[in-house]
Amino acid sequence: MALRSAKYAPNVVLNVEQLKYFEEKLKVLHGMTIKKRRREFQKLTNYALAPTKKRMKALAPMGKTGSLKKSITTAKAKKVGLGSRVGSRTGPVLKGKSKRRVAHAHLVELGTKKKMKTLKKGIGFGAKPFTFYSVRYRKVIRKARIHHGSKARPFIAPAYRQTKHEYVPRIKEKLRRRLKALLVGTGSKSGITKIGKS
Repeated sequence: MALRSAKYAPNVVLNVEQLKYFEEKLKVLHGMTIKKRRREFQKLTNYALAPTKKRMKALAPMGKTGSLKKSITTAKAKKVGLGSRVGSRTGPVLKGKSKRRVAHAHLVELGTKKKMKTLKKGIGFGAKPFTFYSVRYRKVIRKARIHHGSKARPFIAPAYRQTKHEYVPRIKEKLRRRLKALLVGTGSKSGITKIGKS
């Protein structure tokens, strides 16, 4: 069993044992380097997640800038060494230097706790009123007490639930087409040695 971290676990992991039909045909991958083999399986998991990505974008709230919808992408999720695997992750970009990175995706998906904040009595920082611009009243408002919190608007979990049944059929379909192309292709183009040749 592969070691996995919950933090970086991929949404889709390709389990070759589920694809018994392709057991013999998969020998075409033996001539590939590990890097090229990973690349081939990466294409499979990316293809499997395409409906999830599309559904996630449709369910994500638009907001003022649309940054949440724009941030949704499919990225590779690989682990090498002991328990190595290759997979894909679909969702908002949360880390890295990408311009599409968003910091509020989890707040939209899960919501925030509703609570009341009251102005602290006394001198200093605590005595300053809560100040914010109200879009509704079109002016700056200062209050001694505020209620805040946002309702959850899930878009990641529903997209996964609605499309997860498509993963295995899509992997099989893509794998069938890819193996056929690899078997027909030459060794130099596909990066493999033709079957039957040493």
